[in-house]
Amino acid sequence: MLKHYEELTACVSSFENSTNKKLQSICQKIKDIAPNANRVSLWLFNKEADEIFCLMCLDSTNALSNGQSLKAKDFPEYFEHILKNKVLSASDARENPSTYCFNEVYFKPLNIFSLLDFTFHFQFKPTGVICCEREGNATQWSDSDINGLKRVANITSMFFSEEILSLGLDKKTILNEIKLR
Repeated sequence: MLKHYEELTACVSSFENSTNKKLQSICQKIKDIAPNANRVSLWLFNKEADEIFCLMCLDSTNALSNGQSLKAKDFPEYFEHILKNKVLSASDARENPSTYCFNEVYFKPLNIFSLLDFTFHFQFKPTGVICCEREGNATQWSDSDINGLKRVANITSMFFSEEILSLGLDKKTILNEIKLR
């Protein structure tokens, strides 16, 4: 397991790697560390922390996507929980009080049953969310999954604080920098 963290640290700290490569590496390493997560995404809060947008999503087929947005006014239960707590562990995401709000627009269309989110911070402010999901069936998240995600969040925070945040929190600017291939 230590090897995954060392490889991730080397990748995100390298000036030679593109932002896209770093984000893909973070998503892939999360899948390696939390093997029950077959869909992993990285989200960034706007300045007001009332919206998050997807920087990168690596789904169960290893297809990449980004740009989706979620607004606090549409999902107040989720935002309230994720801004007050670092971890949201919902093995039965469709019934969890903080995540059931996603059932019709997100979980059912994408066949998602379980969700494990971890909020990362920069200068004590919530900056983004690492989201692990299970498509196809539910899974019970383990302490190992949660602890691994915390370690990845710490490594990821270093990357975000220096590179992503240097672009500002403007969604269009950041997504233009990422350029999915």
